[in-house]
Amino acid sequence: FKLSGGFSIRAQLFSPDDKPIDGQTWEFFNNWESRVNVTEYEIDRRTGAEVPDLLKLPKSAITSTYQMPMLRGLMRNVEIRGQLCLSDLIVPETGDYQIVAKTQSGHANIYLDLNQNKTWDPDEKLITNTPNSEAPITSKTFTLTKGQRYPLRVDHKTGMPRPVVLVYLKKGDERKREISSF
Repeated sequence: FKLSGGFSIRAQLFSPDDKPIDGQTWEFFNNWESRVNVTEYEIDRRTGAEVPDLLKLPKSAITSTYQMPMLRGLMRNVEIRGQLCLSDLIVPETGDYQIVAKTQSGHANIYLDLNQNKTWDPDEKLITNTPNSEAPITSKTFTLTKGQRYPLRVDHKTGMPRPVVLVYLKKGDERKREISSF
């Protein structure tokens, strides 16, 4: 496809007399660079709002791995699962920042490797167990340096049917901006 950015195609099967036949197929396409590594896990659905530490789950719990161009929840979901998203946050300008996150039909923990030591220290867990009400949760304030790459991790316990996870970057008093741009 020669279109730039994201686009979708919906397909429908028709009978020879132009009557639609059951079902449609919908697929999203894009030519954006995939920058988010995703690992999906089978998890216990009885954990309530608590998001398990997905990096501590055994490899046998992994159900799939793939890449996405943006940080987001699943498009459609029919079961509870763990979705571990790893990427780098590239800082647009030096300053004091906050992370803002909200979820619907699920919960999330947000981590940022502030000291860039490739480990997830306890104080780098900036947001814990977001509610599934789309109420925004704002992290503590931290300082980032322009052009630096900070590993970003989202442990997302998906819900049903539409497990949305939205993560924003907010600098000082400026309005928050969706984090995938960075």
